[in-house]
Amino acid sequence: MRPLLDLSIIEAAAKRVGQAAVPTPLEHNKRLSDLYDANISIKREDLQPVRSFKIRGAFNKISLLDAEAREKGVVCSSAVQRTAWWKSFDFEATGGNRTR
Repeated sequence: MRPLLDLSIIEAAAKRVGQAAVPTPLEHNKRLSDLYDANISIKREDLQPVRSFKIRGAFNKISLLDAEAREKGVVCSSAVQRTAWWKSFDFEATGGNRTR
């Protein structure tokens, strides 16, 4: 039986994703390390141009669509990112209107 995932699939995805995502560092987190008596590092995906790790999976999946599927279009949504955008939106500058 063939494995579900092999190195060639991972390498191909990494090549595709490299077109949109940037390398991000692992940073040691002292507070969590002390709290859990462990050596904990956090992957800083918030440093991506879109401030989220979701770019990797979304870009990879969209890259695999055929021309017909791409022509139909793609809708992506993330409640977390939408909330971050909403909270950072300059409510006062719009005169109280949050639509744009």
